[in-house]
Amino acid sequence: MKWLEKNIEIRFNPKLLLENAKTAIVVLQSHKIEVETQNNKVARYALQEEDYHISMKKKLKILSQKVSEIIPNVNFRACVDSAPILEKYWAQKAELGFIGKNTLFISKKCGSFCNIAVLLIDFEIETESEEKDKNIEKNFCENCDKCIISCPTKALVKPYTLDCNKCISYQTQQKTIPNFNSFGWTLGCDICQEVCPKNLGAK
Repeated sequence: MKWLEKNIEIRFNPKLLLENAKTAIVVLQSHKIEVETQNNKVARYALQEEDYHISMKKKLKILSQKVSEIIPNVNFRACVDSAPILEKYWAQKAELGFIGKNTLFISKKCGSFCNIAVLLIDFEIETESEEKDKNIEKNFCENCDKCIISCPTKALVKPYTLDCNKCISYQTQQKTIPNFNSFGWTLGCDICQEVCPKNLGAK
């Protein structure tokens, strides 16, 4: 995942993506689709009726129009996997959930079956709480290690640490290792999510 080494400074400084950026509006979109898990070998995110990059971009456009009606002359930039920004970090800062031991963002409402998008604007919106930063590192997974234990390739080498060379989801998309054992998965992998207790009752 050499691409993560690129644009490091930009990833940690949204003002380099949008001049004078002051607020990050974070939105989530659930992709929890009911499937027969024993037969399904395509990750749920890929089973959505419309590619989430397209659907979320449309929704951010509507949101930006609404923001423009309230805040005249505001400038914005929509980010849906289209810019080097730390989506999971900002989603956690917004207290929409937390980053789990499987390295995925886990929402309070839709579990880990969600996509993240960010709308940057150059206007400061006051937050409801000044205590957000204190909760960022809280361990909401507690003593659960089901995701780590269930990974057939042992890609989760330890809590919060993923080896992409062993990850079925990464390898079925990038195909960097020839003859990689994907355990039958053709695109992506949902195993660590299917066993996660935080996904029980997720919408």
